[in-house]
Amino acid sequence: MGLFDFFKRKTKKPEEQHEKVNVPRSGVAFSEKIDTDNPAFSSIQNRFIAFDVETTGLSPYADRIIEIGAVLFRDGMPVDSYSTLVNPKVRIPDAASAVNHITNDMIATAPLEKEAYAELLRFLGDALDGKTIMCAHNAKFDFDFLSNTLSRLGYDAKIRYVDTLSLSRRYIKGLVNYKQCTIESHFKLSNPYSHRAASDAEMCGRILCRLLAYAEREKEQKKQEIEKVSPSEEELEVCAYIQNIIMRAGKDIGWIRYKRNSSNYVDVLCLYMFLKFKFSKKGK
Repeated sequence: MGLFDFFKRKTKKPEEQHEKVNVPRSGVAFSEKIDTDNPAFSSIQNRFIAFDVETTGLSPYADRIIEIGAVLFRDGMPVDSYSTLVNPKVRIPDAASAVNHITNDMIATAPLEKEAYAELLRFLGDALDGKTIMCAHNAKFDFDFLSNTLSRLGYDAKIRYVDTLSLSRRYIKGLVNYKQCTIESHFKLSNPYSHRAASDAEMCGRILCRLLAYAEREKEQKKQEIEKVSPSEEELEVCAYIQNIIMRAGKDIGWIRYKRNSSNYVDVLCLYMFLKFKFSKKGK
């Protein structure tokens, strides 16, 4: 065998030099906070999932979730739940254990991430498509961890959530702070296992149910305020007449607005009030 034949046998074609490697797929999971003016917010009255996690630290990228708690609420009551410790194959720092009382011995025999999250996804169901709204206290923390973990494990998700921390600050005034335990005390809720995911998730859900009453009252007040400043049907006829005059003059009516003022006049506005009218008590 000549030297040329030797190298011909030893040298493979480029496509033969590397075996195919199955690279794990990265998922696209993200979360979005919604507020009370979002149309989806009304669905929470009937159904939502309260959520909480315990972690090895504060970074959703460098740290890992070691406990998951999720509680399904229907019509203001908890009806189902999923909770588990998780073994992410990293050690829990002493500082984290001091807060959540979860130790390395406790997670040693816990389900690995793949198993735990497969079960969690089955429980969450259409919440992964944003259809069932979720909640948590200081929710960005929990859902940043959840979204990053799902993406890392190859799952897709679009999660929509409300934050009981921001809602509490909005509706409850004068508290010394807005930690979940403080809100629990305000509503006289007893949390037997504080800083454990399942118990904290259920308490968060019960807090949200109470905050929904505040949101409903605010909605009703806004409705009454709108009705108070809205022209009557008879007055709307005059508003339409004014619009017709402006249109016949070839002018734009896109910015025209009508609003009743405190003197019971109807203000006609185009950024600023330029005309006002009201019906005389002596006759129209």
